[in-house]
Amino acid sequence: MDASPVDFYHGRREVETTMKTAFAVGAHPDDIEFMMAGTLILLRQAGYELHYMNLASGNCGTVELGRDEIVRIRAEEARAAARCPRFRRRR
Repeated sequence: MDASPVDFYHGRREVETTMKTAFAVGAHPDDIEFMMAGTLILLRQAGYELHYMNLASGNCGTVELGRDEIVRIRAEEARAAARCPRFRRRR
Protein backbone atom coordinates (compact mmCIF):
# COMPACT_ATOMS: atom_id res chain seq x y z
CA MET A 1 0.00 0.00 0.00
CA ASP A 2 1.26 3.47 -0.92
CA ALA A 3 1.67 5.66 2.18
CA SER A 4 1.87 9.00 0.38
CA PRO A 5 -1.16 11.30 0.73
CA VAL A 6 -3.47 11.81 -2.22
CA ASP A 7 -5.49 14.92 -3.04
CA PHE A 8 -8.66 13.19 -4.24
CA TYR A 9 -10.33 16.46 -5.24
CA HIS A 10 -7.67 17.28 -7.82
CA GLY A 11 -6.68 13.68 -8.51
CA ARG A 12 -2.98 14.16 -7.94
CA ARG A 13 -0.54 13.08 -5.29
CA GLU A 14 0.63 15.72 -2.87
CA VAL A 15 4.33 15.84 -2.10
CA GLU A 16 5.23 15.70 1.57
CA THR A 17 7.61 18.38 2.74
CA THR A 18 9.67 18.79 5.85
CA MET A 19 9.83 22.60 5.51
CA LYS A 20 8.48 24.34 8.59
CA THR A 21 6.23 27.34 7.98
CA ALA A 22 5.64 30.55 9.93
CA PHE A 23 2.64 32.72 9.09
CA ALA A 24 2.58 36.29 10.40
CA VAL A 25 -0.68 38.23 10.47
CA GLY A 26 -0.76 41.96 11.08
CA ALA A 27 -3.82 44.16 11.43
CA HIS A 28 -2.20 47.14 9.73
CA PRO A 29 0.66 47.79 7.32
CA ASP A 30 3.96 48.05 9.26
CA ASP A 31 2.67 45.93 12.19
CA ILE A 32 4.66 42.89 11.08
CA GLU A 33 7.78 44.90 10.33
CA PHE A 34 7.74 46.78 13.64
CA MET A 35 6.55 43.99 15.95
CA MET A 36 7.63 40.67 14.42
CA ALA A 37 10.53 41.21 12.03
CA GLY A 38 13.28 40.10 14.41
CA THR A 39 11.51 36.87 15.29
CA LEU A 40 10.71 36.15 11.66
CA ILE A 41 14.31 36.70 10.59
CA LEU A 42 15.43 34.23 13.28
CA LEU A 43 12.83 31.73 12.08
CA ARG A 44 14.06 32.15 8.49
CA GLN A 45 17.63 31.50 9.63
CA ALA A 46 16.34 28.36 11.36
CA GLY A 47 14.95 27.10 8.04
CA TYR A 48 11.33 28.21 8.17
CA GLU A 49 9.40 29.28 5.10
CA LEU A 50 7.85 32.66 5.91
CA HIS A 51 4.44 33.98 4.89
CA TYR A 52 2.69 37.18 5.92
CA MET A 53 -0.65 38.91 5.55
CA ASN A 54 -1.80 42.42 6.36
CA LEU A 55 -5.52 42.55 7.11
CA ALA A 56 -6.04 46.24 6.36
CA SER A 57 -4.85 48.36 3.46
CA GLY A 58 -3.64 51.33 5.49
CA ASN A 59 -6.10 53.69 3.81
CA CYS A 60 -6.87 55.51 7.08
CA GLY A 61 -3.25 56.04 8.10
CA THR A 62 -2.88 59.66 7.09
CA VAL A 63 -4.77 62.92 6.64
CA GLU A 64 -2.10 64.29 4.31
CA LEU A 65 -2.58 61.93 1.35
CA GLY A 66 -5.61 60.67 -0.51
CA ARG A 67 -6.98 57.18 0.13
CA ASP A 68 -5.80 55.66 -3.17
CA GLU A 69 -2.32 57.17 -2.86
CA ILE A 70 -1.72 55.94 0.70
CA VAL A 71 -2.99 52.45 -0.19
CA ARG A 72 -0.53 52.35 -3.12
CA ILE A 73 2.33 53.54 -0.89
CA ARG A 74 1.53 51.02 1.87
CA ALA A 75 1.34 48.17 -0.66
CA GLU A 76 4.72 49.16 -2.12
CA GLU A 77 6.22 49.30 1.38
CA ALA A 78 4.83 45.87 2.22
CA ARG A 79 6.23 44.34 -0.98
CA ALA A 80 9.64 45.89 -0.30
CA ALA A 81 9.65 44.57 3.26
CA ALA A 82 8.65 41.10 2.07
CA ARG A 83 11.61 40.90 -0.28
CA CYS A 84 14.12 41.38 2.53
CA PRO A 85 13.83 38.20 4.64
CA ARG A 86 12.31 36.10 1.82
CA PHE A 87 8.66 36.16 2.78
CA ARG A 88 5.85 34.89 0.61
CA ARG A 89 3.08 37.44 0.36
CA ARG A 90 -0.52 36.33 0.88
CA ARG A 91 -3.44 38.39 -0.36
